[in-house]
Amino acid sequence: MNLTIDSPAATAVRGGGVSEPAILPAHDLWYRCRRGILLLVLMLGAGMVSSCHGARPASEVPASAAIDSQKYYAVLLTNGAVYFGKLEGLGSPWPVLHDVFYVQPGPVDPNTKQPSGMVLIQRGHELHGPDRMILNEKSIVFVEPVGADSRVAQLIKQAGK
Repeated sequence: MNLTIDSPAATAVRGGGVSEPAILPAHDLWYRCRRGILLLVLMLGAGMVSSCHGARPASEVPASAAIDSQKYYAVLLTNGAVYFGKLEGLGSPWPVLHDVFYVQPGPVDPNTKQPSGMVLIQRGHELHGPDRMILNEKSIVFVEPVGADSRVAQLIKQAGK
């Protein structure tokens, strides 16, 4: 009969508080090994099924998710920044936002020391003068259309005049 030493967790305490390894037959060790392998295979299989479960081919994307490159969209990024602009290439690794705007706090009221409202800023006036924003698709949390009658749409129209 083959004998194998098990882990310290399966030790038997013998007189004086000294621990000695417990000895298990080799077939018990093989049983544990097979059980561990089976658990690993089941966990990997479950992970593969769950990762593929929600995936749908591009042909099944609803028509309401189509992007009109002439309309403005709000794009929320993983860093919390929100940009407004005309979006193209959504679904590609590097979508592009044109005619980009962002919101920042307005001037500080000297009495309250708080910003007085929010101001819509058009990108392109920074030192490097960008004409578009190229985004990493992995940084996009969500995209929403800017409503035609929204305050953002009104401010964009005013900026265009």
